[in-house]
Amino acid sequence: GDCSAVISFSVAFSDNCGVTNTSGPSSPVSFNVGTTVVTHSARDAAGGETLCVFSVTVVDAEDPAITCPADGTFNTGSGACDATVTYPVPTVSDNCVPQTPQLGSGPAN
Repeated sequence: GDCSAVISFSVAFSDNCGVTNTSGPSSPVSFNVGTTVVTHSARDAAGGETLCVFSVTVVDAEDPAITCPADGTFNTGSGACDATVTYPVPTVSDNCVPQTPQLGSGPAN
Protein backbone atom coordinates (compact mmCIF):
# COMPACT_ATOMS: atom_id res chain seq x y z
CA GLY A 1 0.00 0.00 0.00
CA ASP A 2 0.87 3.62 -0.32
CA CYS A 3 1.89 6.00 2.44
CA SER A 4 0.79 9.05 0.51
CA ALA A 5 -2.08 10.23 -1.66
CA VAL A 6 -2.20 12.40 -4.76
CA ILE A 7 -4.84 15.07 -4.24
CA SER A 8 -6.27 17.36 -6.91
CA PHE A 9 -7.77 20.71 -5.94
CA SER A 10 -8.76 23.96 -7.54
CA VAL A 11 -8.11 27.43 -6.13
CA ALA A 12 -9.67 30.40 -7.95
CA PHE A 13 -8.77 34.03 -7.31
CA SER A 14 -10.44 37.11 -8.70
CA ASP A 15 -10.14 40.85 -8.19
CA ASN A 16 -11.84 43.91 -9.65
CA CYS A 17 -8.45 45.09 -10.97
CA GLY A 18 -7.10 41.67 -11.90
CA VAL A 19 -4.81 39.32 -10.00
CA THR A 20 -1.17 39.89 -10.93
CA ASN A 21 0.62 37.33 -8.77
CA THR A 22 -0.36 34.04 -7.16
CA SER A 23 1.62 31.51 -5.17
CA GLY A 24 1.00 28.03 -3.81
CA PRO A 25 1.48 24.44 -4.91
CA SER A 26 0.13 23.39 -8.30
CA SER A 27 -2.51 20.65 -8.31
CA PRO A 28 -2.24 17.67 -8.20
CA VAL A 29 0.05 17.29 -5.17
CA SER A 30 1.32 14.14 -3.42
CA PHE A 31 0.74 14.41 0.35
CA ASN A 32 2.26 12.07 2.94
CA VAL A 33 0.29 10.49 5.79
CA GLY A 34 -0.73 13.15 8.30
CA THR A 35 -2.15 16.65 8.05
CA THR A 36 -0.60 19.25 5.77
CA VAL A 37 -1.63 22.90 5.72
CA VAL A 38 -1.71 24.30 2.16
CA THR A 39 -1.50 28.06 1.63
CA HIS A 40 -2.18 29.98 -1.58
CA SER A 41 -1.91 33.73 -1.92
CA ALA A 42 -2.97 36.23 -4.55
CA ARG A 43 -1.84 39.82 -5.02
CA ASP A 44 -3.35 42.52 -7.18
CA ALA A 45 -1.72 45.51 -8.88
CA ALA A 46 -2.63 47.79 -5.96
CA GLY A 47 -0.72 45.56 -3.50
CA GLY A 48 -3.80 43.98 -1.95
CA GLU A 49 -3.25 40.40 -0.92
CA THR A 50 -5.51 37.57 0.18
CA LEU A 51 -4.81 34.05 1.39
CA CYS A 52 -6.53 30.74 0.88
CA VAL A 53 -5.55 28.23 3.60
CA PHE A 54 -6.85 24.67 3.85
CA SER A 55 -5.75 21.39 5.40
CA VAL A 56 -5.30 18.05 3.67
CA THR A 57 -5.33 14.96 5.88
CA VAL A 58 -4.09 11.63 4.56
CA VAL A 59 -4.91 8.60 6.70
CA ASP A 60 -3.06 5.28 6.71
CA ALA A 61 -6.09 2.96 6.56
CA GLU A 62 -4.01 -0.19 5.98
CA ASP A 63 -3.40 -2.31 9.08
CA PRO A 64 0.07 -3.67 9.81
CA ALA A 65 0.79 -7.31 8.96
CA ILE A 66 2.08 -9.89 11.42
CA THR A 67 3.35 -13.42 10.89
CA CYS A 68 3.17 -15.56 14.00
CA PRO A 69 5.25 -18.62 14.84
CA ALA A 70 3.55 -22.01 14.45
CA ASP A 71 1.66 -23.54 17.37
CA GLY A 72 3.70 -26.00 19.38
CA THR A 73 3.37 -28.59 22.12
CA PHE A 74 6.21 -28.84 24.60
CA ASN A 75 6.94 -31.29 27.39
CA THR A 76 8.21 -30.39 30.81
CA GLY A 77 11.57 -31.70 31.90
CA SER A 78 11.77 -34.68 34.22
CA GLY A 79 10.41 -33.71 37.63
CA ALA A 80 9.61 -30.15 36.47
CA CYS A 81 6.26 -28.37 36.32
CA ASP A 82 7.20 -25.99 33.55
CA ALA A 83 9.20 -25.91 30.35
CA THR A 84 11.58 -23.42 28.79
CA VAL A 85 10.36 -22.75 25.28
CA THR A 86 12.20 -20.85 22.57
CA TYR A 87 10.23 -19.56 19.63
CA PRO A 88 10.95 -17.06 16.85
CA VAL A 89 9.80 -13.50 17.33
CA PRO A 90 6.76 -12.72 15.16
CA THR A 91 7.63 -10.66 12.10
CA VAL A 92 5.75 -7.43 11.51
CA SER A 93 5.56 -5.01 8.62
CA ASP A 94 3.64 -1.91 7.68
CA ASN A 95 3.09 0.01 4.47
CA CYS A 96 4.26 3.25 6.11
CA VAL A 97 7.93 3.24 7.01
CA PRO A 98 9.43 4.40 9.39
CA GLN A 99 6.18 3.82 11.28
CA THR A 100 7.16 0.22 11.95
CA PRO A 101 4.65 -1.60 14.13
CA GLN A 102 5.82 -2.46 17.62
CA LEU A 103 5.30 -5.88 19.12
CA GLY A 104 2.88 -5.83 22.03
CA SER A 105 3.16 -7.74 25.26
CA GLY A 106 3.95 -11.41 25.51
CA PRO A 107 6.42 -13.62 27.29
CA ALA A 108 10.03 -13.22 26.24
CA ASN A 109 11.38 -16.15 24.27
